[in-house]
Amino acid sequence: MRGLRRISSEVALRQFVTLWNQVAPIQLSQQPDNITWRFSPDGEYTAQSAYKVQFIGSIREPRWKKIWKVKVEQKCRFFIWLLLQLRLPTADRILRRGGQANPVCQLCHTTPESTLHMMDQCSYSTAVWQKMAQWTQFQLPQGNSMTMRAWWNRLVRAGAQPNAQHLQVIIYTAWNLCKERCRRVFQNKAMNIDQLESTTRNDIVMYREATLIVE
Repeated sequence: MRGLRRISSEVALRQFVTLWNQVAPIQLSQQPDNITWRFSPDGEYTAQSAYKVQFIGSIREPRWKKIWKVKVEQKCRFFIWLLLQLRLPTADRILRRGGQANPVCQLCHTTPESTLHMMDQCSYSTAVWQKMAQWTQFQLPQGNSMTMRAWWNRLVRAGAQPNAQHLQVIIYTAWNLCKERCRRVFQNKAMNIDQLESTTRNDIVMYREATLIVE
C-alpha cells in the first residue's frame, strides 16, 4: 500500500479505486496459467484465425473485389488496389510524411497533386478519360468525385454492364495516367493526350491478343 503515497491527484485516486474494485473479486489458485487464443473454437492459435481477426468490423465493397478477377496484368491489379487504398506515393502523401516533392500536379501543372486529383479532377486526366470513353463507347458520368471509392463506383457504373472489358479499360487507363505522372517526375519526359490514349489502347489490344493466343 506504500504506492498510495505517490497518488497526488483526485483523478489518479479514482483510477486506483476503479482498478481495485475490478481485481478484488479475482481469486488466485495454485493451478498453472493457461494461454488461450479466444479467436478459435479450440483456443489454439492459427495463422488463419489471426488473418481473419484483421478484418473484424471491416465493410466489404463488392465492386472492389472485381479487380482481382479482371483480365489485366497482375502488376495492374496490384496497382489499382493500391490506388483505391490511397497508398500510391503521390506528392501530398510524401509531403505529409516529411519528404520532399513538388506539390503541384505534373499532369496539369495547376493544382496540388493527390491520388483523387490525378485520377478524376486533373484536366489532363479528364481529357484522357474522355478519349477512352469515345473509343469504348460508354458514357462517362460528369462531375468530380469526393472519394476514391466514389470515383471507382462512378466509372464502373459508366458501362452498360460492368463487364470484364469495361473494367479492363478503366484499370489500364489509370495505370497509364500514373505512369505518365512518373515519367514526367523522374524522366523529365511527357506524352500529350493523344499519345497517352494511343499507348493505353495499344496496351489493351496487345494484352487481349496475348491472352487470346494463350487460351
